[in-house]
Amino acid sequence: MRHTVTLDFASALYLGLSHPSRYVPPWSALTLGTPAAIREPQLARDVAAGVARLVGADDAVIGTSTLHIALDLFPLLAPRGATIYTERSLYPIAMWGIDRARSLGARVRSFPTHDPVALRAMLERDAPFSHPPVVVCDGLCPSCGRVAPLAAYARLAHQFGGRLVIDDTQALGVLGTRDDDNPYGRGGGGSLRHLGVRDPRIVIIASLAKGFGAPLAVLATDAALTARFRSQAPTREHCSPPSIPTLLAADRALRINRSVGDRIRDRLASLVARFRAPLAATGLLATHWLFPVQPLRLPPNVDAVAMYRALVAAGIQAVPTRNHDGATMLTFVITAAHDEHAIDIAAARVRAVLDRATHGSHSMAFSHDHRFALPRRLG
Repeated sequence: MRHTVTLDFASALYLGLSHPSRYVPPWSALTLGTPAAIREPQLARDVAAGVARLVGADDAVIGTSTLHIALDLFPLLAPRGATIYTERSLYPIAMWGIDRARSLGARVRSFPTHDPVALRAMLERDAPFSHPPVVVCDGLCPSCGRVAPLAAYARLAHQFGGRLVIDDTQALGVLGTRDDDNPYGRGGGGSLRHLGVRDPRIVIIASLAKGFGAPLAVLATDAALTARFRSQAPTREHCSPPSIPTLLAADRALRINRSVGDRIRDRLASLVARFRAPLAATGLLATHWLFPVQPLRLPPNVDAVAMYRALVAAGIQAVPTRNHDGATMLTFVITAAHDEHAIDIAAARVRAVLDRATHGSHSMAFSHDHRFALPRRLG
């Protein structure tokens, strides 16, 4: 039987913030019509300052996207002859900025995910450096549910005179200062807050599109680097700042986070736990943590694309993905906008579809369909 109503478990709006137009102030123009380097709205500086306070940075700059920031930042930090060290599972958008630095003469080397020992060995082998090295990682890996060893990475980068750059898009708005009552912690300030790491030399880039539902990005670090970025970033010279409605949405998200963000995160954690509970005995759960991205590790004879299609037919929208080891999984993204009934339906239909796949008369061991693109990570 085909269900007509689809429950969406593909959206990464973790806190459920969507900012309908009736909830943001009116605006007289979408954009100022000038490059950000010449003039940007005061609201852009206000939002940047709010994010800087949230993540514990000295200063911040707003950008249109993490791609805009990455394209400017990595050539600035790693000129010709410098070396950038990246975790192998680094999110592709950061890598696109690193590729631009490589095209301008920087060297790029990769090390295993969450492995400071391997990073130390590479740094020691390559020292001394003609330019400060740059270490780049994701703050949180959603496919494994773990925060990176950021303190160890930062110590190594600084020991060799360089910097640590974190893409904290996944964690911003979800993780915060540790608290016994909530696995995410409090405040929503991201991975560094969660680990209790405070170092103004660390560079944070993050999109606000996931946790806060506002499609813009931020660069947060020490004031000296943000000043260099403001004056030397090519996209700020050639591109407009984020649109006024987007800035209004970001400002609204920060205000909501300050007032009721912890309550939203409490609800989110309870929904994720509710989704996991009936699946705990199935062996499907691929992580041990309650991050809202919940990948399911399928049995060897069950193809993720086939199960994805079966779930769509049953009214459930999930996401087939690959983790950083290349394993294919089916991923559910839980948000605070879901209700308990939707969570219960999703878990029940996963079990029902899997039961038909493994014990029924129709196998789901389909050959791989190369026309169906499997993202390595959630975008």
